[in-house]
Amino acid sequence: MDKAALLETARKHPSLTHVVSTLSTPNIDKQGVPIAEALVYDVQLQLEFLCAGHFMEAMVLRVLGHAQQAWDVRHLTHAQRTYRLQNMHALLRELILPQLDSLDCMSAAVLWR
Repeated sequence: MDKAALLETARKHPSLTHVVSTLSTPNIDKQGVPIAEALVYDVQLQLEFLCAGHFMEAMVLRVLGHAQQAWDVRHLTHAQRTYRLQNMHALLRELILPQLDSLDCMSAAVLWR
């Protein structure tokens, strides 16, 4: 995720001032919620990313938030939890697998053996 894109989008909308302050705080926001949770749970931020044309960032935030909530939200069914975690698995697979096929990554893996 691009921190500059997060800040640019958040600064344009008064309802997202908490995102700007969260990104400016080293580890936690004023309520003691870790930064990662504050960003991935914010539906307004996701909507503003969509409106600004940052579709990938909005999708990544949504998938990360849903995966985290799969463990925290009590009323979810087993099927809903599984679906959210499968989306996270698919996102990671799309982000990581192309890099695993690169020669640089393979040579680094061989060196670690």
